[in-house]
Amino acid sequence: MSEDLYSQLQLVDPVMQNVLNLSQDAPKKVAISYDSPFALYNIAFERFKNCNIKPAYDDFKNLFENANASDYFYMKMAEEMAKIGFYSLSDLAMSKIKEKDIANIVVEDIRHYYFPAQQMRQKKELYLAELYSNIVYNEQTSEVITELNQADDSLDGIDYANYLLAFAFVQNNDFEKAKTFIDKAVYLNPDNLNYQALQVEILAETNQPKDALKIINKLKKQQIYSITFTNKINSLEQYVQYKLAKKDSVKAYHLGYYYYWEKAYEKAIRTLSAIEKKNKDVNALLSRIYYDTQDFDKAFGFASKAKSSALANEVLGDYYTDKKEFNLALKCYSKACSLDKKQLKYREKLAQAYLALGNTGKAKNLFEDVIMNSSNAYLSYYNLAQIDSTKEMAYLRKSVAINMMFSDGWLSLANSELKKENLDSAGKYLKIVKSIDENNFKYYYYLGLLCNKQGQKRDAEQNFQKALLLNPDFEPAKEALSI
Repeated sequence: MSEDLYSQLQLVDPVMQNVLNLSQDAPKKVAISYDSPFALYNIAFERFKNCNIKPAYDDFKNLFENANASDYFYMKMAEEMAKIGFYSLSDLAMSKIKEKDIANIVVEDIRHYYFPAQQMRQKKELYLAELYSNIVYNEQTSEVITELNQADDSLDGIDYANYLLAFAFVQNNDFEKAKTFIDKAVYLNPDNLNYQALQVEILAETNQPKDALKIINKLKKQQIYSITFTNKINSLEQYVQYKLAKKDSVKAYHLGYYYYWEKAYEKAIRTLSAIEKKNKDVNALLSRIYYDTQDFDKAFGFASKAKSSALANEVLGDYYTDKKEFNLALKCYSKACSLDKKQLKYREKLAQAYLALGNTGKAKNLFEDVIMNSSNAYLSYYNLAQIDSTKEMAYLRKSVAINMMFSDGWLSLANSELKKENLDSAGKYLKIVKSIDENNFKYYYYLGLLCNKQGQKRDAEQNFQKALLLNPDFEPAKEALSI
């Protein structure tokens, strides 16, 4: 199926035109494909990194206003703009999102995590964004510290300016001075989770890790919905535990866990493998990491050494689930639940095993219990959508709102629209999956189904073949090709 072309995009300045081999003399309209918004974002972001702040701002603004991109793109852009201090552009990206019921969770979490207490004029926003760029990308922390210390009093009451000064001192390893300014930023804006995260790091580095843990515990009680921000807090907690630990083996365990949450899997494996006497917790964590990196034999081996660990039993359950040995998976998930009654994800996976075995009643009760006790149970919403057809779309939208990187949720939304002959909507959801992972074999299968409905038989066949190339055992694609 050929890609739809988006509206014509007029690039805002000649440098971007040169990058795309366009003429400066006569600016041309550029027809951009689905993937182009991300490519154009990368070009503008390079300008930001090089401290060309106003041109970068203008290019981002032009892109958001003119690219008729997916909601997924605008949700990603809303977060990326907030990260670098372009709050007005984050607002602009949010305003472009069409399906508000999907985006509301992400939008609220972005505001809660990043936004300053008060709206700034554009001139001040650009100025502070330039300082952020100099700290992060241009190794000019000392210059930023000098400039902010000499700035007029109008910056003194801006929480984000105090955060930047604290951040600059952290980059210079001057944590004592950083503490003064992060405390002020938090005082001025006690709701900003990003400020509190830096405060935790500073406390951990100034030999106050117990105070850091108090803030972590407070953060964990916050009503945070999206998985992205929950994982940030999990990562921070492990870092503080690493700073608190006295024994080398315990320090290495928490550092390895920190790397795991940061998705630095190779570092995690190296750190954990260096521990001479591995206990069940270390073996269980290694099993989780190896499983997530698709080294299933090693994952099974380490999990088998830690059968008294809830995490190891979860991994064994995952292993048997992939092999469709659901009775064995059920036993492993049940044991994980009994070993750790607080961890809701084990109950969620136990429910999935019951569902696979046809015990819909038990599965439904467990999923509903998880939802009642968790703000980010995207898998429970996803599975309930399969059970209760009357709430299918609402549950699926909730699942991808909580975890916008959840490909199976977007694929199910596409499939639901395909069944209702809403082909444009189905195509829109499929494009999101391609943005997340263009090697997802299910994406090509559903794209084949869409092509079939559009009468594009040859394109459909090619997509089914691509699905099988990526996963030779995928039965639905074989059936579609009559293999």
